[in-house]
Amino acid sequence: MKEKLTEEELKALQISLYNVNQAKTVLGDLATQVHKAQLQVLSMEQVMSDTQKSIEEKYGSIVLDLKTGEYTIEE
Repeated sequence: MKEKLTEEELKALQISLYNVNQAKTVLGDLATQVHKAQLQVLSMEQVMSDTQKSIEEKYGSIVLDLKTGEYTIEE
């Protein structure tokens, strides 16, 4: 005959396993969100780089004040 844990012991283990699995699911979701955010940052950096190249092609090498839009040509 097989022996059994008490109902309380079994329930405690089942709840613990459920909680661990829930935490792992949350971590997986967060990892996915982090990856998506990293991809968005890369995309934004590419747009910024393209914009900088376009400005440099038009104005040459400049020092730009991003608050005012004023610039001076680098020598």
